[in-house]
Amino acid sequence: MAPQPTIDWMQLQDRFYRKQEIYTMLWKHMDLSKFMIAGAPNGGPIAMIRDDKKVLVLQKQQPVKPTIYLYTSAGKLMEQLQWDKGRIITMGWTETEQLIVVLEDGTIRLYDIHGEYAQFSLGKEAKDHSVIDCQIWGTGLVVLTGNFKLVALTNFEEPRPRLMADPGLNEPPHSWTVIPPQYTLSRHVEVLLATGSTILTVDAKESQDQLLQQGPFTKMAVSPNGKFLALFTTDSKLWVVSTDFQKNLSEYSTKFKSPPQQLVWCGTDSVVMYWDKVVLMVGPSGDGIKHTYDDAIYLNPEVDGVRVISSDKCEFLQKVPNVTEDIYKFGSTAPGAMLVDALEHFEKRSPKADDNIRSIRTELADAVDACIEAAGHEFNQYWQRNLLKAASFGKAFLENYNADHFVNICQTLRVLNAVRFYEIGIPITYTQYIRLTPDALIDRLINRHNHLLALRICEYLKMRTDRVLIHWACAKIKKSKDDEETICRMIVEKLANKPGLSYAEIARTAHKVGQPKLATRLLDYEPRAADQVPLLMSMQEDELALTKAIDSGDTDLVYLVMLHLKKKLLPSGEFFRIINDKPMACNLLEVFCKQQDLKLLKDFYYQDDRHVDRANITVLESYEQTDLHDRIDKLKVALKAYQDDKDHSFEAKAIEENIKLLQKQSQLEKEIVGQQFVGLSVSETVHKCIMSKEPGKADKLKSDFKIPDKRFWWIKLKALVEMREWAELDKLAKSKKSPIGYEPFVEECIKAMQNREAAKYILKCEPAVRPGLFIKMGDFKAAGQEALALKDIQLLREIRSKCTNHIIAQELDAYIAQLQNRLVFFGPLAKRDIWKILEGGEVYHFQAFEYMILSFIHFHRLLLASLSKVKMAQVALGSSNRQRLEPYLLLSKSAKGAASVQLIREALAAPGIYVFAELLEMPNVAELGNHEQHNPYHRLLRLFSYGTYKDYKENSEILPKLDQAQLNKLKHLSIVSLSEETRTIPYDVLLSYLDISNVRELEDLIIEAIYQDVIKGKLDQKKKQLEIECTMGRDLRPGQIDHMLEVLKAWSQTSQEILKTIDVKIQHVREAAAANKLDKEKYEADVEKARKNVKISKNSGHDHGGIEQIDMIGSGMEPFQSVEYADENSRSSRVGKRGPKRFLPGRR
Repeated sequence: MAPQPTIDWMQLQDRFYRKQEIYTMLWKHMDLSKFMIAGAPNGGPIAMIRDDKKVLVLQKQQPVKPTIYLYTSAGKLMEQLQWDKGRIITMGWTETEQLIVVLEDGTIRLYDIHGEYAQFSLGKEAKDHSVIDCQIWGTGLVVLTGNFKLVALTNFEEPRPRLMADPGLNEPPHSWTVIPPQYTLSRHVEVLLATGSTILTVDAKESQDQLLQQGPFTKMAVSPNGKFLALFTTDSKLWVVSTDFQKNLSEYSTKFKSPPQQLVWCGTDSVVMYWDKVVLMVGPSGDGIKHTYDDAIYLNPEVDGVRVISSDKCEFLQKVPNVTEDIYKFGSTAPGAMLVDALEHFEKRSPKADDNIRSIRTELADAVDACIEAAGHEFNQYWQRNLLKAASFGKAFLENYNADHFVNICQTLRVLNAVRFYEIGIPITYTQYIRLTPDALIDRLINRHNHLLALRICEYLKMRTDRVLIHWACAKIKKSKDDEETICRMIVEKLANKPGLSYAEIARTAHKVGQPKLATRLLDYEPRAADQVPLLMSMQEDELALTKAIDSGDTDLVYLVMLHLKKKLLPSGEFFRIINDKPMACNLLEVFCKQQDLKLLKDFYYQDDRHVDRANITVLESYEQTDLHDRIDKLKVALKAYQDDKDHSFEAKAIEENIKLLQKQSQLEKEIVGQQFVGLSVSETVHKCIMSKEPGKADKLKSDFKIPDKRFWWIKLKALVEMREWAELDKLAKSKKSPIGYEPFVEECIKAMQNREAAKYILKCEPAVRPGLFIKMGDFKAAGQEALALKDIQLLREIRSKCTNHIIAQELDAYIAQLQNRLVFFGPLAKRDIWKILEGGEVYHFQAFEYMILSFIHFHRLLLASLSKVKMAQVALGSSNRQRLEPYLLLSKSAKGAASVQLIREALAAPGIYVFAELLEMPNVAELGNHEQHNPYHRLLRLFSYGTYKDYKENSEILPKLDQAQLNKLKHLSIVSLSEETRTIPYDVLLSYLDISNVRELEDLIIEAIYQDVIKGKLDQKKKQLEIECTMGRDLRPGQIDHMLEVLKAWSQTSQEILKTIDVKIQHVREAAAANKLDKEKYEADVEKARKNVKISKNSGHDHGGIEQIDMIGSGMEPFQSVEYADENSRSSRVGKRGPKRFLPGRR
């Protein structure tokens, strides 16, 4: 019969506590009173060393030297650490189960469970004044020095000791403790010092007196959540307050005269105190429970209870979890209790089980959850199974219950039971396990070398096993006595079924323990070169590291190894030996050295017998020399290398000429004072000689360096134009026929803004290029004459499109009309005949009609192209407006009211912004129209969008006043609107429309508009008019789009009607031509028949039947033929053999 689950429960007021025996200790006859003890949290190990403050009788077999013993919670010895360093002040544990040993001289040692340690010092303050006490928490510590100063260390991984604020003590505190930084408002560690009758709170910056009167306090402890502070006073009272000293929670008189040896928290709601063989637990209501022990004990606080370590057993004292209390409390009717009771009745086959289930039907899911939760808090496996069985029983009555929590608890309990086994000795609770996480539990197992259990737990929980296997392999290397071959084979066989597992850490461990061959062999199995190569470099396996880096294809790794080798091996020449047989390394070295180290590259080429490549580097170095002689010397060295190689004769010749040029330039600098020639090319040298008015020296250079005539003429041409030596230029052009032609003469003169000089050479150019050259000069009249001579109507039209002078434009239009008349209207067909055709008249010439149709189609295309060009010009003129308006559009999204008004004023005055429709449509701007105060600015913005200056004058009383920049912009826009009616605007119209008093002011306004790309055109001051070529597009007025669409629609309909008419006429001509052909064939057949009849009649002597036919033939008419046809035939007969007969359609 199993014991009752409440047999070990104790009641304090309305709360229940229990003390469960976890282990019977494996050690024998252990007197804990003789030792300094430190227990790790979350069921961790126990560290013990003989307390040197206590005088002990030396026993047999007791070691003379101090020894630190590490035990599990079950009393199993894990490790012994011989101590020979100095006096230990205190010991503690980190969250990762590292033992912290604090020495009197301020030295800190961090041990792992197997005795390996790291050491550091707390600094000069602790060393000079020594350490008298220390408080440790999971991630840091605070020490109290001999001069009563506090030194804090908050991170063991990066130890940086810092002196805290001076508490101002002259004697040691009665007691003290720390609040870890994660529980303070400042997120910095705080120290509580009991001095006199009060407590000082000390942090990094200040010390604050809490002004208490209840002291002195001989013991104190902070709760695991950092919220409560337990204080033991000199009058034997336990006082519990909040850590900010704002709340007094409880007081309890212990009636013990001496302070307790230990004062710890049991979870967060009770305090446990230990005197010699007596344990007193005080609850939150001020009641206490006393326990007695035969021997000394040690209290190890946990987040949810207290581990009580005695000489014969390990117990866990905790508050009974609420779910467990609800289920097992006597007389409980909670859903969980009813479900457990229903299971008991079910096993007894009692019908009362069904009654219990029915009574909690609506709360059955909560009952199941309670049983699952309670099972997790149980140490006893019997009650675990009993509660899980009850949960499974209740779950069977639920249709849609999610069983994930049930499965998770089962898995968790299986893991917890495995690690609680006395051989492992980790009595971790469910609450601690959730707080610690499975990953941290696995780390604790592998640190204790429980690799098999850790591996099985990882596989069971479906976690990665890499770190377990890697740690096992590292431990195997450290502990195994086998040879390297056996260890390597054992590790590889064990890890063979884990592809992708990193061997780098294992190899690093082998290298650290002095087994480099094993490390090298293990690295052969490393799949990641980025981990493999750096480790090989640290092992001095440089050549192998380079090979592995090359095999990986990672150029960064190759560079890493090569730079390491260069720094390490370059003086001995070993560097080049290693990389010589590795093409990829050689190529990367060349790339690197060309940018970073030319000297190294020269040495590399030298040892590799690559003399030509070395010569190339020498040439590059020569151009870095400032002294001419040094440069020539280096070039001569390179020249010799090129001359020794027959395949590089070109390079040798080039270097030889370069040396010759440098020498020549040096001579020129001596002869022509104040001019610098060295470093110039041959062409630049010749150019400079001509500019220096030394044509003889330029000719000498041409001869010495065999400069081609074309290049020399080009150089001389540019130099003479640059010097403005027009007479010399003319002399050059007349000296002989130009090898480069005369177009360069024209173009260079035009670039120099010398059109008169350019005109001299145009007539010497080919006729085909003359129009283009005249266009570049701006002489459109001459360009038109040349195009007329070439009979190129397309070129004439292009010239006409570029010409802005109306007089010349009229002449060009005449040239175009002259060519069009020659091309289109020829023979008897006149322009009026074409219109007659389109109006439904007769067609007189089929070929002319076809050409007329083609001309119409061509005209249609030209019209569309012209419209497109105008549109493109307008887009080009206004393209920048959108970019300039963009910042104001973005600001308008957030600006409202007065801010929007200011935005409008700035936009209207901003240069280059002439379109405002997008700004007008922004919601915040549009909203101004509904605001009485801001409505005038909305109307003003609308006026700038599609209004004019005239509109502003008419409404100036209700619109805001404009500054000068805004007025000019509005007048610019008004000019654009005027150009819609005519492209030529007289000054008088502009002066009146824009309200300007004088012409000078008007012209300044127009010039400003042209510079702002608002319009493109020219001022005709002679005729006093503005001729506009194109303008930017303004915002469309309301309804303007509809009008434009109607005009375009009407134009499209007219074009379609014309095309339909042309199609009808074409069909008519084709039908007439076909009928004419049939008539001709019939006529010829009738003529032939009549001839045959006449011949027959003559032969037979009867010619009466053919008289009418002969008369008709003689008259040249057929009975069905019209007079017009006969006239045409008669004209054809008069032509005779001079040309073929033409048959044209006539009237029928």
